[in-house]
Parts: sequence; structure tokens; C-alpha cells
Amino acid sequence: THADTFGAALNGIAGTRLGLYTRRGITHFLQTPLFDGALSRETLDAMMTAIRAESSLPHRALRAAARLQGTPALHFFDLEAPQIAAPEGLSVSWDDACDIVRRSFHAAYPALGDYFDSMLENRWIEAQPRPGKRPGAFCTGSHFTGEQRVYMTYHDTIHDVVTLAHEVGHAWHSHVLKDRRPFAREYPMTLAETASNFGEMILLDGLQRDPSSSPELLDYLLDQEMNRAHSYLVNIPMRYEFERSFYEERASGEISVSRLRALMNAAQRELYGDTLLPEGSDPFFWASKMHFFITGISFYNFPYVFGYLLSQALFARFKAEGASFLPRYEAFLGATGSADCETVVRQTLGEDITRPEFWATAIRALAPAVERYEALSAR
Repeated sequence: THADTFGAALNGIAGTRLGLYTRRGITHFLQTPLFDGALSRETLDAMMTAIRAESSLPHRALRAAARLQGTPALHFFDLEAPQIAAPEGLSVSWDDACDIVRRSFHAAYPALGDYFDSMLENRWIEAQPRPGKRPGAFCTGSHFTGEQRVYMTYHDTIHDVVTLAHEVGHAWHSHVLKDRRPFAREYPMTLAETASNFGEMILLDGLQRDPSSSPELLDYLLDQEMNRAHSYLVNIPMRYEFERSFYEERASGEISVSRLRALMNAAQRELYGDTLLPEGSDPFFWASKMHFFITGISFYNFPYVFGYLLSQALFARFKAEGASFLPRYEAFLGATGSADCETVVRQTLGEDITRPEFWATAIRALAPAVERYEALSAR
């Protein structure tokens, strides 16, 4: 019904942006988002190359999800649906949630556990559900005081427990940076999700090791982990491919609604392959995704993939090296506001992120979880 309106809006936003780029001497539409992300085109291309080369891994997870729901493949509207329900009657009180996160943090990363304790003691986490309070969560802080605050709406779910660990990871990142000069405390979006995902992984690893975690809970958490992997390794790269194709064509003139539909279908078929049913694509996804309509920023997609995969690489290193890795992890966090992504990773981790193999190794770290998910679907 509103396709022409959405199409006009998308064309107008992109056309204005491309016009401004021309006047400012910006020769390619990726220059600005790459600059904002402190990232080189070589690194972005290496990451996307690895995602395509290792696509069989997330595709295996999608096929397992299809088996769980009893279909030969998935429809686009199936993709975010949980295939494993949360354990019946599972309700996690706020106090229990704090205990779960505290135990996981202290066991794996004592300094992070101590910081979480201080946040609770100082009442720096506001989580009470109230009428009119929107769902979700975010972390913010003050350069003046060096203190962080987490705001969220807690509804007694295990998902909210994971969200708590995620936001405390953000707070810890800013805490590590609090003594740097003001401009060195600001880090790009590409590096913003590393500490939060790292916090999530510590929690989830702690839950897997906890003998009190029921098999039903672990199955549910595995399903959620596979949903995240699909989102970061298939869905978000699909958004990037659509937006890249759209901007390439928009430089020559306005794009019709039928062409926008065709570009979206092509991107979905390219990234999802046969994991989608023949009639299972969503040609209007471009109209329903708010990210494409943000006027202040374009390509609000690849930084999320970068942060997810970099955090996978960091956590794999942590698992292999143990506590001896944590000083280097903190050095990494401390450098995130002072240099581009390539320099930060090279100087603190000794890795070259312009090589596809770095990203391929991070993707392959998911293989054990995918194998468990396949076994679950067979069972």
C-alpha cells in the first residue's frame, strides 16, 4: 500500500547523501561509513570474502532450524522465531539474575566481576519495569565523573539476563577508558560491540558450565546463539549487499519500487541460498527495516558484523590462553579510541584484520555450537 512512499523516501535520502558527497569531493559512497567506523575498505572486503567462503557454517544452522520446525527450508518470517521454547515456567528474579551474572563474571574475569559488584552497590543499574517505560536497554556515562549507567527494563526472562551482561560489558569498556583524554574515550561503532559481546559470551559460557543449568535451558540458549549467528553472518551481510547495490544504481538516477524489490530478492538469494523456501524471500524488507532510512548515517550494518566476529576472535583467544589474555584484552579496549581498527588489533593482538583468514578463523569458532545444534535438531 505504501511502497511508493517508502521508495520515494529511500531515494530522497540516498540522493541527497550522494549529492552532498559529490560537493564535498567524496568519491565513493563507502568512504564516509568506513571513516566513521575507523576501518579500511581492504578490511571490509576481507571480512565479507570470509563470510561468503564460510557460508556453509551458518547455512547448516539454518537447515537445522528448518528441521526443528518440520519444513524443508525457512520462510523469511521464520528467521527470527525461536525454534526451542524457553523452559516452561522459567522466571528469573532480578536478584537471581544478578547472582548468575556475578558468578559467571567472577569465575572467568574477576576484575569485571568486581566492577559489576560496584555497579550494583552504587545503584548504577536502573532496571525496574514501570507503566509507560519502553522495553530495551542501553548504557551511557559521563566523561566528567568517569561513571557509567545502565538503563533497562527487566521482565524476569533469561533473555534479560543476557542483556544485563551485554550492557555491563559496554560499561566496563568505558570504565577501562575513563582515565584517557576525552577524545580517546570515544570509539567507533565497529569496536563498540566487542566488550558487550564479550560480556555475553562469559555469561553464556558460565551457564554452560553451571551444573544447575537444566538441559532445557541449555537447548534454549543454544537456539538463541544460533539465531544471533544467523543474524550476524547471513542477515546483516544481506542488508549490506542490498544497500551497496542500491547506492551503486542510485548514483545514476532514482530506483523504482520494482527494482528495489528485485535488488532485495537478489541479495537474499545470494546470502541465504537454498536455506530459504523458493517462495520464502521478503522483497519488501527494504521498506520495513528502519536502518535504511536513518538520515544521519548510512550502512548501519557492517559495523555490527565486524564487532560480532572480532568479539568471537577475542573470546576464542581468551578460552585458549586463559587469564593471561586479559591484560591484552584490556589493552585492546584501552586503544579503541586512539587508532583505526587495523592498528588497534595489530598492536594489541598481533593480528592482521586485512586478511580474510583472520575472519574465517573467527567464523569457524562457531563450529562446535553448530554441531551441537545439528545434534539437537536430529534428536
